[in-house]
Formats: sequence, structure tokens, C-alpha cells
Amino acid sequence: MLAAIATAYLLFTTPIDTTLNGFIRSKDGSTETYYRKGKKNGIFKSYYRKTGTLEALGFYENDTPAGTWYYFDADSRISMIEEKRGLNKDKKINIEGKLHQPKYQSYLKEYDPKTGALKGEGLVLYFDDIEIDYYKYGTWKEYR
Repeated sequence: MLAAIATAYLLFTTPIDTTLNGFIRSKDGSTETYYRKGKKNGIFKSYYRKTGTLEALGFYENDTPAGTWYYFDADSRISMIEEKRGLNKDKKINIEGKLHQPKYQSYLKEYDPKTGALKGEGLVLYFDDIEIDYYKYGTWKEYR
């Protein structure tokens, strides 16, 4: 337990290396990121640890995800295409009777994992990571 606390303390108190530049691959090979002056800037790729196949492909600008991001399932089929819209400044959602304001908003296209066909598209709101959870907002186009 003390080792975990010490590790967490170091992670949050160690200054960011502002001289970090170029391509960096994580030790376990699960991510590839480009840096400029210590911030994520450029193409980002993540891979499934178990299979090594591409999980996500996107772009960072000054440590912020930007532009269009592509997400794949473990069998390398497209599952989502996300167009980042930035911070959510005014939209709220009801979760279990309480209003919440998710941090981010994006335009999302969802794909059927078996056929690859477009299932639906529309605005989504999410707190931290769209791959963990998101909330459909407003009118969605649904396809059969």
C-alpha cells in the first residue's frame, strides 16, 4: 500500500519534461505518441495489449485530443469514428435523477461490429474517455 502511495505521489509531483520531443513508445508498446516541448502534439496510436492490434488512432494538439479519432475492436474492425468538438460548455444530462454536465462533446458515428455498416450518428457527451462511457444527446440518425 505504501509503495502505491509513493508511486502515485511521484507521478503527480514529478515535473513534466518540457524538453521531451519526438516519437515516444510506451514501455509495454501499447501506445505511440508524438511530443513537442513536453506536450502531446501529433499522431497518437494505442494498441490492444493482448493482440497488439490497433485500438485507437487520433491526433493531439497541445495535450488536447483534436480532430477525427478512429476506434477499432480487437479484430481490427472499425467500431467508432469521433469528431472532437471540444469542451461542453452548456449541455446537461440527467443521470439517476440528477443533472450533470459532461466535460466534452463530440460527433460520433457508431458501426456494427459484425457487418461494418454504419448503425447511427449524432452528438455525444462524455466525462473523461469516450471509450469508457458516453451519452447520446439530441436527435440521432439511426440506420438499419
